[in-house]
Amino acid sequence: MIKSVNMALILAAMMLAAPSTAIAQKDLAAQQALAERNSWYGKPFALNGQDVVSFHEASGPVAGTEDYTTMWDNTEWRFSSAENRDAFEADPARYVPEFGGYCPVALTQGDAKIGTAEHFTLVDEKLYLNYNQEAENSFDDNPIGYIAAAKLSF
Repeated sequence: MIKSVNMALILAAMMLAAPSTAIAQKDLAAQQALAERNSWYGKPFALNGQDVVSFHEASGPVAGTEDYTTMWDNTEWRFSSAENRDAFEADPARYVPEFGGYCPVALTQGDAKIGTAEHFTLVDEKLYLNYNQEAENSFDDNPIGYIAAAKLSF
């Protein structure tokens, strides 16, 4: 009788643990997917080392250096100066590319293509990266339309 009760308790405990184990595994998978999404695509540093703050300067984008870096969103970001690094650290949302760096034109076409630093546009002080010159030209023809449509896809 005691063995039966113990076995019943063990089985009950296993049944109760199974859903929580499945939930924990699902949560872990979701966390890993989020970390991968937020790692700027597994690159060793964001935007191939371009100084993201420099996109907002009249001179245009310049390369960052390993002398001025910060970690944000699971990725190293490089800057051309301590001032740019400090500006980024004070307000990353002001500088990071919209849509996580995905091309808004591609998003409106149901595709998730990563934009490049070579094809960018600033709209209302927000940085948008396009994946090639054709996408940049399309975006520049109707930025507000592409931004609104991309928000629905992202």
